Amino acid sequence: MSWCLIRNPTNTGAIEELDRQLSLAAGQKIIMFCAAADKGPYDEGLDQELWPSEANTKHITVVGSSDVSGSRSTMVNEKQAHILIPGEEIEELKVANKQGSSSASTALAAGLAAQILWCYKQEKGDAKPIRTQANILKVFEKLQTQKSKWINVMPLLMKSETEQREIAGVVKCVEGILQLDSD
Repeated sequence: MSWCLIRNPTNTGAIEELDRQLSLAAGQKIIMFCAAADKGPYDEGLDQELWPSEANTKHITVVGSSDVSGSRSTMVNEKQAHILIPGEEIEELKVANKQGSSSASTALAAGLAAQILWCYKQEKGDAKPIRTQANILKVFEKLQTQKSKWINVMPLLMKSETEQREIAGVVKCVEGILQLDSD
């Protein structure tokens, strides 16, 4: 989800319905990400309740934007973001926006989660053993740098600076993080 709503007296019913739907999705073990509110359009709302990041579920990972080296984008409310993923100056995506975008970062976080699940399914035949919000968040948190919420995907995807991991290597790395037994 790459949007935010500020809760106010005119949308309380809609917010409650959104909460209900998000709780239903969480109950179905759907892995969910939402964008942190970027400063600027939400300046007056930063001290207010923002949805879906403050939904009545612990099953949403809030994503903020960084540059490719891990520095938080200036527009990101760092208190709100659980993780930081590059969302600015991504040459491959033709994103030249210096200010960054938590929406772009959210899409990349969801894509990384999907890639992890796909690799696991290809290698093991089924992704159910790892397909939970908590497991994906645990993998992401293990990839965070020590002093930041920034996710460094290189240890997951690369054996060395020049050699990519095969699918089995990605799965082995994930299993190590989650402390699962390898077959």
